[in-house]
Amino acid sequence: MTYKLGSAALATFTFPLNRLSVYTNIGMCPNMVGANSLGTEFNGTFGSGKPRNRAASANVPAGYTYQIFNTGSPNDYYYGIANNTSTRVNYTTLNTWPKPDNTSPTHRVFGVWDIIGDHTGAVSPTLGNPAADTVNNNDAGYMLVVNAAYRIDSAFQQTISGLCPIRIMRSVAGYGIFVPNAAQIQMVKNATNTSALPVPYIPTVSGPPGLADSSGVTPNLTFEVDGIDYYTTGNIRYTGQWIKKGFTFRTGPAQTSFVLKFFNNAPGGGGNDWALDDISVATCYPNLTVNPTPSYTACEGNVVDFGATVRSFFNNYNQYKWQRSTNNRRKLERCGP
Repeated sequence: MTYKLGSAALATFTFPLNRLSVYTNIGMCPNMVGANSLGTEFNGTFGSGKPRNRAASANVPAGYTYQIFNTGSPNDYYYGIANNTSTRVNYTTLNTWPKPDNTSPTHRVFGVWDIIGDHTGAVSPTLGNPAADTVNNNDAGYMLVVNAAYRIDSAFQQTISGLCPIRIMRSVAGYGIFVPNAAQIQMVKNATNTSALPVPYIPTVSGPPGLADSSGVTPNLTFEVDGIDYYTTGNIRYTGQWIKKGFTFRTGPAQTSFVLKFFNNAPGGGGNDWALDDISVATCYPNLTVNPTPSYTACEGNVVDFGATVRSFFNNYNQYKWQRSTNNRRKLERCGP
């Protein structure tokens, strides 16, 4: 891109190379097994504790700065790790305050952010946990909350090691939620009203006739593996609920580690605020159908032919082994007296 500022000489800006992988998206495998390989931030849960604001994370690059929650923070290019997203000066566990909350001081960050808790261990995977009561409870889970802006940059990264080559790994951006921002409230007007007065705040995908979503720029995240973009979430609309995003890919012939990054991919600030929790990276094994079924009952002395149908995302499982129990974990029954 070539540009000119006033009387200055022409300047050229070369955008950095962005590599991506184009492949069939097979989604997230349902048969994930084994331990989470993420290996950092309490295996992607961000831990737990009594203080509302936890310490900064070594997995958030220098492009973002740590900041505790208050009436106007975390701001653009800042992040926080908390178990309750209300303000410091007007602590609350309720998410029923008006939007915008004009209480002085406000209960909501920027007057409009949702007041929520983390996702780990929630009874409902979509609703998540309510904002923690850090006054009466001794422990509550944390989540990473990022106030992204214009830069297309990494907000979380980790080198994952100890992997098996040519294994199918599932990399999941855990659960993310859009925390609406107040920046666009003044831009929302009734189509039949030409005055400059704003209409009430509407943090929804679609509102009444003539009204628009005022929640601001919707988050859009890219998952990068070893410098290659593998998956993009697309725009995450505000629903007030957690949503699970992820993809499946195969490690290389001699690959035992990779660098995983989550990038802000949305074009701007004025919104673009999101929380991340329960990140996981685990192995996907094939689906196995045994014939007869594992609970098959046969008479002692009878010959039974066993077989199995194996299905997997990729054709990298080419050797199988039958095993026989040697610790009496089987049941034999005689036929007749």
